[in-house]
Amino acid sequence: MKRLCASTLLLMFVLAGCSPTETVFNAPESDWQLLALTDESPSRLVLLDQPSNIVSSDNLFKVIGASGIGGRVSKIVSFREYVYVILPEQRKIEVLSSVTYQRKTTLDFSASGKTPVDIIFANATTGYIAFSNSSVLSVVDVTVFKVALDIEVGQGPIALAVQDNQVFCALQRDNSVAFIDSRTNTVAAKIPVPQAPTYMKLTVGGNLAVLSLGGGKIDNSPRTPGRVSIVSISRRVILGQTAISIASDSTSELPRGMAVTESDFAYIPLSKTLIRVDTRRYSRSLVMDGKFSSINYNPIRTELLLADSASCTILNPETGELTSKIPLSFKPNILMSR
Repeated sequence: MKRLCASTLLLMFVLAGCSPTETVFNAPESDWQLLALTDESPSRLVLLDQPSNIVSSDNLFKVIGASGIGGRVSKIVSFREYVYVILPEQRKIEVLSSVTYQRKTTLDFSASGKTPVDIIFANATTGYIAFSNSSVLSVVDVTVFKVALDIEVGQGPIALAVQDNQVFCALQRDNSVAFIDSRTNTVAAKIPVPQAPTYMKLTVGGNLAVLSLGGGKIDNSPRTPGRVSIVSISRRVILGQTAISIASDSTSELPRGMAVTESDFAYIPLSKTLIRVDTRRYSRSLVMDGKFSSINYNPIRTELLLADSASCTILNPETGELTSKIPLSFKPNILMSR
C-alpha cells in the first residue's frame, strides 16, 4: 500500500451500523460539509453544510458530556470505525465512534506524564503513539485499547507516517527520522535530517517529505532556515533538499504545517505566506500571501483547506489558485471536508 494516511481517512465517515438508540449525524441535503475544529479550550467540532454555510451542529463533541471533549484538541485521526482525538494538555487520547462521536474509551497517559502528539496505524490491530516529551513510541493493541509495549526511538518523537511494514517517526530533538519495522517493533535505521524535523508526509513517488523548522525554533541554538528534505524510503538516504522561505530573513520563518498532494507538491503555510515545494525537483515558489494557522489536503474532493483567524480558504492543489473563501464566526484550528 503506497499510502495509509490517517488524515485522509478522517475525511470519510461511515454513517451506518448503529443501534436504534444511538444518535447518528446524518448528512442533510447539501453538496458537501465542512468540519471545523475550533481554536479554544475545550475545542468544538463544528459541522457546516455547504454551500449554504449553515451550521448543522455547533459541536459534534457535545454527546460526550456537558463539557464536550474537555480540553484543547491538537489533532484528530480517524481509523476504521473510530476517531482518535489527541489532547496533549490533558495527556490523553479520546477514542470516539466515528458515527455517533460517543466515547468508546480513553487512552490516558497522565500517570506517566507523557504528552501524546500523534498516532498512526500499521495494520488493523496495531497503533503507534508518539509523545513529544518522551523517547519512546507506545505500541497499542486497538482490539482492546491497551499499550502492549514501548519502543525506544530517540528524543522528541513528534510526527508519524507508515507505509507497508515500516513506521516512520520524526525525532524533533534528535534531528533524525527513525525507521521502525512493525513486524519486530525495532528501529531498523535512523536518517539524519536538518534541525527540528516536525512535519512529515508520504509522497506519491514513494518517498518521505520531512519539514524541519531549523535551528533556534525549539531551543537556543543559532537560528537557521527551515528546510524540506526528501528521503528515499527504499534507499534510506536524502535525495534532495530545499529551503522553505523566500523572505530575506529566512531564519525567522516558522512553518505552520505541511500538506502533500497527489502531484507531490508540498504546500507549507509560513508566517505571512503560503509556499509550494516541488518534491520531485526540490524547488519552491510563492503561492499567495496570507497568515494561515493550518493546512489540510482532501484528495477525495481534490482541494486544500487553509485556516486563518476567521475563515476557510480553499485552493486548487494542482495550480494553487483560490477556489473559494468561507467566512466563519469562530477561529478555526483544523479544517476538514467531506
